Amino acid sequence: MSEQPDATAVSSLPPRRIADLLATAAVLYLLPALAPSIDAGSLVANHLLSVAVTLLFTTLAVLWIAQLAPCPLTARGETLIALAAVVVWPVLIHLGSLGPVVRLYVYPLINLLFVLLCVMCGRLLSRVLREPNILLPVGLVAILADMFTVFLGPTGKALEVAPELVERFSVGLPEAGSAAGPEGAAGLAMLAGMGVGDFVFLA
Repeated sequence: MSEQPDATAVSSLPPRRIADLLATAAVLYLLPALAPSIDAGSLVANHLLSVAVTLLFTTLAVLWIAQLAPCPLTARGETLIALAAVVVWPVLIHLGSLGPVVRLYVYPLINLLFVLLCVMCGRLLSRVLREPNILLPVGLVAILADMFTVFLGPTGKALEVAPELVERFSVGLPEAGSAAGPEGAAGLAMLAGMGVGDFVFLA
């Protein structure tokens, strides 16, 4: 059976599903965009707020992936979206380098684009790994590889030598209140990050 054309597939999405996708994407943008400017009043309170934002962001990211995964796209459509994300990504990174205020509101867009790219890569990978019995061993290998790269491998080394490079290839989760101090947007700090493998495997 031939795959459905991309244009037909996209137009077949119910308006409610499109609205849900856009609503989740909007919250995923607003959480990291606003959290750095919210001062909870104390260091402990800011840390607790940061943890809450991280948990909520992670939950919504998984929800967005679940909403994106069943969208009826062909392999060609997934490839085109992934390529478009790769093209736009460096443009947004350049915009974020123009100043701390611009970065504060651009990096959440980079997060969304990064997740979208990972979802498309995950969908393309799932076209190759169609055998259910392969999923468990592949998942275990992915988890072990992720742990190795972070603690002993290139990711760990990169975190020490070039943390900004790791930041570009992961979803940055901000520290609440970090942009609310005297330094303003220049004080923006990341509390945690989620890498490529996390989102590709979820997709």
